[in-house]
Formats: sequence, structure tokens, C-alpha cells
Amino acid sequence: MIVVLAVVFLGACSHDETKPVTTPSIHGELPSAMTTKEGTVEMKTEKPSYSSSQDEITLVVHNPGPASLSFGVAYTVEKREQDKWYEVPFKENIAFAEIGLVLKPGDTYQQKINVKEFAYRLTKGEYRVIKRFYAHEKEITLAAHFTME
Repeated sequence: MIVVLAVVFLGACSHDETKPVTTPSIHGELPSAMTTKEGTVEMKTEKPSYSSSQDEITLVVHNPGPASLSFGVAYTVEKREQDKWYEVPFKENIAFAEIGLVLKPGDTYQQKINVKEFAYRLTKGEYRVIKRFYAHEKEITLAAHFTME
């Protein structure tokens, strides 16, 4: 009986790390940079590829101008499986602070993404980070692609 309980307990502890991503993306294909009459924004990850043993992914946002960009700290991570994007869920107690950031023309912003905040271990494959930006109240949604090795 003790052995069975130990196996059930250990299985429950690792369940979050191995469950498949099942929520389909609400986004289609998204660019990593966009220029509109309201402004330009570029977004990428610091490296194109990360080791599955890394705890952080660095997101880099650049505003070439001419307008300031406003945005928040919230983001979504998605994984491509069988040519479809699926949202990677966060752990239950993870939330984003609702703060507004402003990125002036010519400035760059870096955001650290802690992979331990997800209810899914980022296994080998193709991923993207999605963020929304605003220039003169026009919404711009971008995706920065990266792979996990």
C-alpha cells in the first residue's frame, strides 16, 4: 500500500511537467516586427535557441520610432505541434501585474521569462512569445520565435 501511494504521489508531482499543451492558439501567424504609420516595433528573443535546462528566456523589444510604444508585462508562450500553435499554460498561482510601460523611440526593453512559471516543461520544439503593444492607441501584436533544444 505504501509503495502504491508513493507512486501515485510522485506521479502527481510530475504531472504538470509532462501534460500536453491542448489549448489552441487564438492567433494566426504573427510577425516579429511591424511598421505602421503610428510607429515601429521589433521583438525577438536574445538567443534563437535555448537549452531545456535553462530557467530563463530573455525577450528583447526595440522601438526604432518615430512614436513611443506603450505595453504591459503580460505575455503568452505558445508551442508549435503538428503545424498548429498551442498555448503553454501558466501554473495556477501566476498572475501579471497590470502596469503600463512606455518605450521611447530608439530605446530597447528586456524582459525575463521564467520557464518555471509554466505548468508545462518547455520540451524540445518550436515556441513563440506573444505580446501586445500600442502606438497612438493602435494595437500591434507580435511574436518572437525560439527553439528549445
